[in-house]
Amino acid sequence: MIFSRLHRFLFIKGRKVAGTSFEVALSKVCGPNDIITPVTPIDEKARLADGYRHAQNYGADDQKLRSYIDTLGSACPETLQRLKPPKGRFANHTTLREAHSLLGEELKDIRIMAIVRSPYQTILSRLNHRVAFADYKSTGRAMQATLKDLRDELQTFVKNLETCGYDKNISHYMPTPGMDSSAVEYLRFENLQEELNDLLASLNITKPIMLPHLKKGRNLPDEAILEIATPDQLAVINNYFDDELNEFGYAKLSS
Repeated sequence: MIFSRLHRFLFIKGRKVAGTSFEVALSKVCGPNDIITPVTPIDEKARLADGYRHAQNYGADDQKLRSYIDTLGSACPETLQRLKPPKGRFANHTTLREAHSLLGEELKDIRIMAIVRSPYQTILSRLNHRVAFADYKSTGRAMQATLKDLRDELQTFVKNLETCGYDKNISHYMPTPGMDSSAVEYLRFENLQEELNDLLASLNITKPIMLPHLKKGRNLPDEAILEIATPDQLAVINNYFDDELNEFGYAKLSS
């Protein structure tokens, strides 16, 4: 999450939508009073190396945060895997409702943005992440699970959908009661560099910023879900994500 007092926008970070890459890019234009929540330590280290603003003002203890940032600079892979940023009032995936509760009147007339992506792709990214994230945390290498890995992981994912559910991005971006239902400006994952360019232009920032490619995965198309899901599993997915498919304008697949 980023709340820029300098540029008067709030970026709510969804799950598996290239949010880390977009958030790190936005860090370059943030000011000293803006709220920037922490990302995975290896990505925070990359943000530091690029000279962008690191996590700041999110409510963590100042001394603990300073110690954490100082440690990142020289951390070896084994240390990076164990590091955890200090907790604060705001978190990486703070929801819109949580942000509104914490920021209150500061959000009046503030531009609110979030990224949307096909639910099929977010699921595939989530499965890939679960298989390969442990290695990424220490090496930064691309996460490249096999189709068999994804198929095996999908069984657990679908069972969880049927029993305890899953935090959908449409719920993550839900405005508080009384807030305009169109308050959130949706940016499209499939055009994300262009969306960033348009955002910078609207903020009168003329120097281009290229999106970094963090948490690199397989970036599979929607149709890849048909290669790993049974008809019954696809039916569960379609039913669970029906509202998100419709709201974000993505076509529903059939087996």
